Amino acid sequence: MNRCNLMKRHILGSRSKALLFLYNYNNTAAAVGIQKLFSLSARFGTLSATRASCAKLIGDEDSETSEDEDWFPSRIIQDKDLLRSSPHISGTGLHVLDLVNCGSLEADRTLYNKLLHRCTQTAQLKQARIVHSHILTSQFKDDLPIRNTILHMYVKCGSLDDARNLFNQMPHKDLVTWTALISGYSQHDRPQDALVLFPEMLRHGLEPNQFTLSSLLKASGAVSDDNHGRQLHTYCFKYGLDSNVYVGTALVDMYARCGHMDESQLVFDALDTKNEVSWNALIAGHARKAQGEHALRLFWKMLREGFKPTHFTYSSVLTACASAGSLEQGNNSSSTSSTSSSDTISASETHLALGVFDFPWLKDGVISKPEDLNFEGTF
Repeated sequence: MNRCNLMKRHILGSRSKALLFLYNYNNTAAAVGIQKLFSLSARFGTLSATRASCAKLIGDEDSETSEDEDWFPSRIIQDKDLLRSSPHISGTGLHVLDLVNCGSLEADRTLYNKLLHRCTQTAQLKQARIVHSHILTSQFKDDLPIRNTILHMYVKCGSLDDARNLFNQMPHKDLVTWTALISGYSQHDRPQDALVLFPEMLRHGLEPNQFTLSSLLKASGAVSDDNHGRQLHTYCFKYGLDSNVYVGTALVDMYARCGHMDESQLVFDALDTKNEVSWNALIAGHARKAQGEHALRLFWKMLREGFKPTHFTYSSVLTACASAGSLEQGNNSSSTSSTSSSDTISASETHLALGVFDFPWLKDGVISKPEDLNFEGTF
């Protein structure tokens, strides 16, 4: 069945309410054109001309296609409940706002959440601002969960200024609001801004959760502020979060980045549950302090306890080998990396560059030039 006939078969016959939605379509010129045509047909109440135009857009009437083809991947839905029943919105989602503007589709919380989620996924700031401006004209402009979602969207788009402007305009804020902005500042290399927000949040009577404290500890480590870090550690005890694996790992990393490896080790040892990130934080801390032998001992212990090294682990181990000046350990760790079948690492990865320039066998003079290393595309 050709595409035009397939489309006609699924189109609802009523006039202004006959909405054709394509979602999860391939981003082709034909799909975009069809989308615009049916937006207009919904506005002006006729589909007859649209059907004919679709045939021209699609092209060859004789070409055969399966109903399961990705061009029409999840079937055409014939009513305005599509966006409430469908898990995703395709493209930028702005065609949906066109339908809302012309009165063919009523926007509700579910629709706006899906549009915001789409903008968050694609990290397209222009589209994010358009959706936000549309919400400002709706009944949901003062809705706290919607505003929190918008703030989170701006953070994911990398626009911390937009996020802060929205934050400042919000008359009511909850823990999600504060944590979203604190986390955004921490993730986007603005640690001081994150740390300044915390006492203000406490003054508003809110208690931090594991995500708030993890982000704040990361910010403290980024600026090597051990005084602030110790205060945060006290709050971890106060709110019973010191044993949480995410908070505990953030504490390990914070103390390590501040150069306090003994305290980092104590926190690590006290963790009831550890993960690869916990091990990486401690190994990296010793590597940064040029305590190569200690880092390598931790690496082998990590392997013995059944944890899988990551790219970050190997980067730290290479640095540790260089600082320890250990040819044998360097050879052994690279062998371990190359035999991890589920963790193949491209020769273009950053940690491989570290290996070429800092590896101990270069210092020991065993290899005179990088091309003597036989990486064969993987490490």
